[in-house]
Amino acid sequence: MARGSQVKKYSKKAHTELQVWWSVMGLLLLFALLLNGSHQLSLTYDEPSHLAAGYAYLARGMEGFWTIPLRGHPLLINAWEALPLFIGNPNVPLETLEGWGASRQAYARAFIHAVGPIEVSEVGGRLPAILLTVLLAALNFRWAADVWGTSGGLVALGLLSFDPTLLAHGRLATNDAGVTTMGTLALFLMWRWSKRHSWRTALGTGIILGCTLLSKSSGILWVGVCFIAAIGTAFQKSCPRQRAWAQIMLMGGLAIFIVWAMYGFSTGPIAVLPGIPIPAPLHWE
Repeated sequence: MARGSQVKKYSKKAHTELQVWWSVMGLLLLFALLLNGSHQLSLTYDEPSHLAAGYAYLARGMEGFWTIPLRGHPLLINAWEALPLFIGNPNVPLETLEGWGASRQAYARAFIHAVGPIEVSEVGGRLPAILLTVLLAALNFRWAADVWGTSGGLVALGLLSFDPTLLAHGRLATNDAGVTTMGTLALFLMWRWSKRHSWRTALGTGIILGCTLLSKSSGILWVGVCFIAAIGTAFQKSCPRQRAWAQIMLMGGLAIFIVWAMYGFSTGPIAVLPGIPIPAPLHWE
């Protein structure tokens, strides 16, 4: 009986390890598909604008924020995608480029030619977006595996990895893949927090919520869903209510702090609240 139990235990362990290896192979296949596509596709209309805005922030800090009101999006994902371009060529004379400080379209056109050959932007600028998409796939596998086991995780990973919309947009240097990854990670952490109510998970959730807000203007929708879920959890009878509300306040405060830090801890009024200084007014405008 003991020997049979050991054989069964070993067989189960080997089966689980095989499934994990399948998940790794699936992620590598997704990475290869995305990377191959990025090399074959020319830049889309809006990719130069994303890369130029991100590079401006990396190279000039808050002086590069002039692109935000013209584009309507924060710069976290754009800066991440422009990082390889900045590392490869950190000395682009931005102020001399056509459109700097005035026209985002003219500036983007001038930048994409000044930073290097187009092929550099097509691969180097898209690689960070591809990595975020692979992270999204890994997160999808982990979440499904937590709920339905490793087999369920593999099914979820397969469905996501061959989804046409994800393959089309997950290889582009825009903020779509970034906000989807950050928002999904925020939801995953909120789901885990709703089961354990740990301070550590609440801390991580607050940080990712802030990053979600900084990924794209639509990130506020993901954050809103997370807080609705958190409030619903806090009203459950089995929930330690006092600790839950304290952790919800921590998440919200930390998310706002992350956004505020991105904007250099600036304060000021916005159009709908004239005369009332708030953190990071440029973001909320």
